[in-house]
Amino acid sequence: MHNKKIKNKLIEIANRKVLDEMISDRLYFISHAKPKDVNELWENCFNGETNKTHVKSSISPNGLPITESKQLLGINEIKDVKHWVLKRINEEDIVGYISHGTPSIDEENSFGITIGKKYSNNGLGKEALMTLSEHLKRGGLTEFFGYCYLDNEPSIRLMESCGFTKNDVVLIGGVKTHRLIKIL
Repeated sequence: MHNKKIKNKLIEIANRKVLDEMISDRLYFISHAKPKDVNELWENCFNGETNKTHVKSSISPNGLPITESKQLLGINEIKDVKHWVLKRINEEDIVGYISHGTPSIDEENSFGITIGKKYSNNGLGKEALMTLSEHLKRGGLTEFFGYCYLDNEPSIRLMESCGFTKNDVVLIGGVKTHRLIKIL
């Protein structure tokens, strides 16, 4: 039974690579999340006081806090933004999501990332962001941006560890925000 499970994982990884889907050493990037994946994203990354406090710092000033799972159901339909739900390959659980696009006029060509509190501080955010960087570079982009609150030290450290540099301080929704750039 164990060999069959390993074989099925290897087949899934190969199929994702053939379809040119993003995949890293530990993560699948699911571009068309099913409702069950979105519900698991809610439970693992947004639901509960610990996650709400953890994620609050990563919501853009223009964004509203996500307070219920149904708010996540439309993530695949947001114009000019591509979202991927992040699923660990071995454990087969949803640990967060990453996005790229232009969510607002203030945040052109930018990414967003959320990793659930219980999955943070183990390199998954860096792995996801580096994989996204390579994907965008293969697609022909030469740079992209990340935005975060001035006091969001964990996000700043993550971006800097992935090759981003502080570019500017800008106002987004009336809030001073770091804009970091990564040259690809």
